[in-house]
Amino acid sequence: MGEVTVHALRGINLAIQEGDFVAVAGPSGAGKTTIMNMIGLVDQPSSGSISIAGKSTAGLNDNQLTDHVVLLKDGKVEA
Repeated sequence: MGEVTVHALRGINLAIQEGDFVAVAGPSGAGKTTIMNMIGLVDQPSSGSISIAGKSTAGLNDNQLTDHVVLLKDGKVEA
């Protein structure tokens, strides 16, 4: 079988500001898990970019990516 290219996210431009509450909803196959993995820096895009506080995450190693991840606990963001 040949390779199949899946365009899970196309034309996405998402800006989340400090204090924003965000919900991700949609039908099966809409890309919810993919966008959450991108936001959580679990996955990197094959094209395009992810920036946090104006800084690109491209080329960062696992330790550097971990520095950018924040956890939500009891409604408060923890670094």
